[in-house]
Parts: sequence; C-alpha cells; structure tokens
Amino acid sequence: MKWNNSEMSIVLREDKIIVVRVNKGVKKLSVPATKECVAKIQAVIRLNKEPKALLFYIPDIYISKDVLRCYADTEFGEAGLAVFCESFTAWLMGNIGVTIRKRFMSSNPAAGAPIKAFKDEDEAMAWSFEQIEAAS
Repeated sequence: MKWNNSEMSIVLREDKIIVVRVNKGVKKLSVPATKECVAKIQAVIRLNKEPKALLFYIPDIYISKDVLRCYADTEFGEAGLAVFCESFTAWLMGNIGVTIRKRFMSSNPAAGAPIKAFKDEDEAMAWSFEQIEAAS
C-alpha cells in the first residue's frame, strides 16, 4: 500500500514495516500535511491486527516543534518506532523527536511502544523486525 501528499509518502511493506519519508524537494513540513500523514498512519496500522513497526526517514531539514508534536503526541499502536537520521542535522532533529515522544509516553503508558533513533539504515530495519517479532 502506498500513499502520499505534497510533503510525505507512506508505504506499507509486505514485511509489516510502515516507511514514512519526506518527499524530495520539500524544505519545510507543515502542520496540516503532518496531521493528514498522522491520520493515514493510524489507518494503515488499523488495517489488520498484525503488529507493524514505523520507520521514519528524517532528512536534513528543519522540523518545527509543532510538527514534531503532531507525531510525538499521537498514539499510533505500533510495535516500535525507528527513526533513521540521514545526516548529523537529522540526527539532532530525530533525537529531539525521540525525547519528546518518550516524555509523552511517560505520561501515557498505553502509548508505550519502543522508540529509537539510528544513524545506520540496516540497524534501524533490524531493530524494527525485532519489535514486530516481540509484539507477535
């Protein structure tokens, strides 16, 4: 399954990983497009009862606090959330998002899926598979 809007693309892979990427050429994410993406991710997770992991690709762009909050304050129901950071700047933004999400999870244990930021794409994938396996 594939879906995209003007800023982001979502792909549900056969191995139950939901890949979320910022579209090429996008320099800034907007809250309305992010809310649309969040709603689509929630719909994809509810397609069936199989556990799914989210894999966000964070590009080398500034991501506003409001956009980070849209993701951080949402209960998706995922088995795990891997954040793959494509650059050092993305690593900084990704870790801010992870920190915000962990704070939200501490106040809302029901949203407690594991979350981790990665600099290596293969490690992010392997960790995602581990989370799916653990939730099965």
